[in-house]
Amino acid sequence: MPVDAVPRLRQEILAVAQSILNGKVSERQGAARIWVLLAEADYPEELHDARVAFVGPLSEMQDHPEQSEYYEAYIRKAAERFAGLITLRGARRGRGRARTRAWRGW
Repeated sequence: MPVDAVPRLRQEILAVAQSILNGKVSERQGAARIWVLLAEADYPEELHDARVAFVGPLSEMQDHPEQSEYYEAYIRKAAERFAGLITLRGARRGRGRARTRAWRGW
């Protein structure tokens, strides 16, 4: 894998996460797109967190369609974390809001 492949793939995953949050794609469609991106790159270890956050829930949703609502919410929350929209635990109001990409390497 080329040296710049992981940062580029990370940016593509972030763009898909933002598309989920903007309503341009559904949670299912976004997670499926991320699954394809990761599979085409042979699941790089540096992006294991994206695999856990998006591919795992989508796989579970396919196995347990009666729980789709739960997994869609999980994928949406993962998209928020990847997009840096969730504040760090312990951040206090009035002291500025600390933002995080939530997973290592992001």
